[in-house]
Amino acid sequence: MGVKISWDSQAGKGLDAVEVYRSKTKIDPANPGTPLATLDPSVTSYEDFTAVNKNLYYYCLAAKKGTERSFGNSQLTGYFSETGPGNSTIARGSWNSGFMDRVPSASFITGPDLAAKLTGLIYSGNPGSPSSWFKFAYKGRVLFFPDTAMFNTTWNRFYEAGMVFGTDDFGKTPAGVPGSVNQKRVVEINGLQYIVRLAKLSDIDLSKYLTLQDDTIASEYRSTLTRTLRATVETQAGALRRLGDGTTLPIMLGQHLYSATQAAYAPAGAPATLGAAAITSNISTAVVLELIMP
Repeated sequence: MGVKISWDSQAGKGLDAVEVYRSKTKIDPANPGTPLATLDPSVTSYEDFTAVNKNLYYYCLAAKKGTERSFGNSQLTGYFSETGPGNSTIARGSWNSGFMDRVPSASFITGPDLAAKLTGLIYSGNPGSPSSWFKFAYKGRVLFFPDTAMFNTTWNRFYEAGMVFGTDDFGKTPAGVPGSVNQKRVVEINGLQYIVRLAKLSDIDLSKYLTLQDDTIASEYRSTLTRTLRATVETQAGALRRLGDGTTLPIMLGQHLYSATQAAYAPAGAPATLGAAAITSNISTAVVLELIMP
C-alpha cells in the first residue's frame, strides 16, 4: 500500500508524458529535481509505493511536451499506516492542519472508560459523554479532542497523573522542572496506544508564561479544534479558515503556566479570550489523545 494520487485524463493534448514529482517541501517549478515517475499521457493515477510511513509529502504533476513542462500546484499528502478510528484521510483543511472526522464515542472510547484507564483522575461528565471525538491531523500527528469536558481537577493533579506535557521527561515551566513525574502517560484503546495530555494552547516555549491571547494564534489548539467553530464565535483576526459551523467547545486547560501560581486555559467556545486558573483549583476540562503511530 502506498500514496495514490489521481488526475483528469490528458490524452489527446499532444503531450509526451505526465511527470510526477515528490518532495518534503513545496516543489519549485524552476528547480523541481528529478521526477519520481514519468508516465504515458493516457495514465490518470499513480501509486507511490516508496513513501515512508509517518511522513508528509508534496506531490506535483507536470505536463511534458518536448523540453517544455507545465507544472500544477503542489499538494500535501500524508502517509500513515494507521490513523486510528474514523476517516483516514483529510475531510477539510490539509495534512498540516486538517479535520478528518467526528468519531462516535461508541467507536472509540467513552469518558468513564477512559477514566478507568487513568488512575489518579475521576471522570466528572455524564455517563454517555462525550458523544463524539473530533479527529484532526496536525503537523504529522493525529489528535482526538472530546466534544465535552471530562475531568474536573487541578493542573497540579494532572501533573501528578503524568498528563500535562505528553513528553518522556518531567516537563518544563518558567520556574524550571515542576516535579519528578514522567509526563508521557499512555493508554491503550482497541489495540492502539495514545498519549493523554493537556492541550498546547501556544507555540511559545514552555519556559515563558502564556499571558497574551495573541500568542495562541496558530497553536495546536487554534489550528485544530477551534476551526470547527463558526466565524461569529471564532472572531479573532488572524484565525485560520473555518472548517465547521459549531457554536461551542469544552474548556481546554493548557500546558503553559499563566503565572507562578496559575495555569492558562481556553474558555468554553471562546478562543478569542484567554483564562487563568490557580494550579491548585479545580477546573472542568477536556484532554487530548495523541495517537502513537505504529
